[in-house]
Amino acid sequence: MQSTKILILDTYYAHFVQQVYRDQPDLASKSYQEQLAVFLGYHFGTGDSYSYYLRQQGYEVIDVIADNLTLQLQWAKEHALTVRQWPRLPLFSQYTDRLPLYRILEAQIAEFQPDILYCQNLTFCDPVFLKKLKRQVKLVVGQIACPLPPSIFLKPFDLILTSFPHFVPRLQAMGIQAEYFKIGFEERLVPLLADVTEKKYDVVFIGGFSKVHRDSAQALEQLASVVPIDVWGYGIETLPAAAKLRERYHGEAWALDMYRIITQAKICINRHSSAAANYANNMRLFETTGLGTFLLTDQKQNLADLFAINQEVVAYGSADELISKVRYYLKQDVEREAIAKAGQQRTLQDHTYRQRMLELDQILKRYL
Repeated sequence: MQSTKILILDTYYAHFVQQVYRDQPDLASKSYQEQLAVFLGYHFGTGDSYSYYLRQQGYEVIDVIADNLTLQLQWAKEHALTVRQWPRLPLFSQYTDRLPLYRILEAQIAEFQPDILYCQNLTFCDPVFLKKLKRQVKLVVGQIACPLPPSIFLKPFDLILTSFPHFVPRLQAMGIQAEYFKIGFEERLVPLLADVTEKKYDVVFIGGFSKVHRDSAQALEQLASVVPIDVWGYGIETLPAAAKLRERYHGEAWALDMYRIITQAKICINRHSSAAANYANNMRLFETTGLGTFLLTDQKQNLADLFAINQEVVAYGSADELISKVRYYLKQDVEREAIAKAGQQRTLQDHTYRQRMLELDQILKRYL
């Protein structure tokens, strides 16, 4: 019996891609597979977690980092593919700069002939192009954990998976098939960071500052005014010039660098964007606990479905509660470390990508 083929389309933050090529000046001259292996080896985002564990279930899977122009042009070069600018699309002229990338992606799909196109970014392909790709595959699946884009981007998908429970009925009301599908943790990170033994940071926060994070940024600012907190992330320029968080800011941290910082922290603060509403869903929940670090996260109505509160993670509801719990757990080493260990055990038992791909297998079989 022939294996089901899946092409996983992912996109990476431009700053991270630029950093990798800057740190490894000879990387751009290497083969496509060598470059791809380097990027996947960083475990940025979901990395190769989907393909790695789906292959164990008998799927044939390839990863495509569709917005990495250097990488994709190397694929085109190796396949003697001439990449030309396409005519400007009148309705989606802002996507014109992606047209060479679309040409390469279309060629990759034609070569691999996947049964399923699995998109980790719902807006990388404009709707016209995605409808064109649908003619080449049996099932187009999207996954989302951020604010919904306009419906014109959503309609072409055969199925959308989301870690936001409240998005499922919203998508279904648009006539789009949707399923609840949680984010997970990559257990292969644990041995990669086994050399990290020192907790050099008391409290860390790694994340973004933007309009969807405005309320939580205020709580973090109050915390920073009374407790030393080390901060990494993007969008710090959106904060007031006098913000305490700016004084504690160390730049951006991605992939393995980010995981190392989390592992070196006594406490990792987590908070969700406004798009999450009252639901816990984000990657930091599972990354922090999976790496064995104490997680202090914002209280959400479904958090107890994921972790035992005050036993595996600790939650806060207000800025004052955040401050008081940080102060308390910094002094309680034994209790803090016991909760961190229990949280890690829970994540490695219930929330790894190994388990998530078993769930995804059953979902895909229903729709394929």
